[in-house]
Amino acid sequence: MTLRIERSTRQRFAVFTLSGRMEAEEVAELKALFATDYRTIVLDLRDVRLADRDAVKFLRDCEADGMKLENCPAYVREWMDRGKSDLAQAYLFLMQEGFSAGQTVVVDGGTVLV
Repeated sequence: MTLRIERSTRQRFAVFTLSGRMEAEEVAELKALFATDYRTIVLDLRDVRLADRDAVKFLRDCEADGMKLENCPAYVREWMDRGKSDLAQAYLFLMQEGFSAGQTVVVDGGTVLV
């Protein structure tokens, strides 16, 4: 099963109900749909059965930009929260090791801008 996307409106919000598998390929499709102010978008994740690393990062970024996530599965929320603390810990470590602001460092396949 791939990702199914249903669009509806609720008051002044565009609601996207997602179901199925959310993987890197679908992230690009979702980005194309969201060419607007993220604060007016709600993602309903009730029926998301699988989310890979790229999808979780995308969701974390969307939420940070003001998008509302509803019915987020517990495992996705935990992974999103863990990602935030991992980045914060990496940043603190790099600063303690003498890296300066503006340097780019590749850590475990991901890029961190210090």
